[in-house]
Amino acid sequence: MLAQFYESRGSTESALGVYLQAADRDPNNPAVLSHIGGMLMSSGKDAEAQVYFEKARAADKGNHEANFGLALLAEKRGDYLGVATYLRGSDTYARDPGLWVRASYYLSRSGALSEAVSNLAQAHLKWPENPEITYFYALGLQDNGKTAEALELLRDLQKKQPDFRDAKLQYAVVSERAGKLQEAERVFRELLEKKP
Repeated sequence: MLAQFYESRGSTESALGVYLQAADRDPNNPAVLSHIGGMLMSSGKDAEAQVYFEKARAADKGNHEANFGLALLAEKRGDYLGVATYLRGSDTYARDPGLWVRASYYLSRSGALSEAVSNLAQAHLKWPENPEITYFYALGLQDNGKTAEALELLRDLQKKQPDFRDAKLQYAVVSERAGKLQEAERVFRELLEKKP
């Protein structure tokens, strides 16, 4: 409570000092350890933050704050596979579709495109009505040369979400690449009508 009081007053150094004392007394408290990590990271002390996030993760492997902090630090280093690994390690991953999309993005950035698409396929099975997951899954399928499957997903998505402009645009692009020029032109014209 004292640390929170200092924090609410903007006295970050005093708050950090009290949190560090609390961590010395209770070295396996993931909430305190990950909070210290977050404070250190906010102060630009990434190496020290890494240590505290790792301690929090050692105390509770699925701790969301620790995994998310480690993911942010991995992103700063350009370790995109590490980002995906930490996001997938969070205890909130199983119920947060946004984390699945982020993890897939970082998997693709790391060069693991087939794993990214596989991750999106699992997410699509879990949340078939989530438009963002369906959209990115379709893009992943297209990138893997599965044009017919991508077209089908994008076609269904634009029927369910007629105002999802990016899905409609990608449907037109993929239609063109698949040689369905009349369909592509029809959709491009629709898009131009709505936004000349």
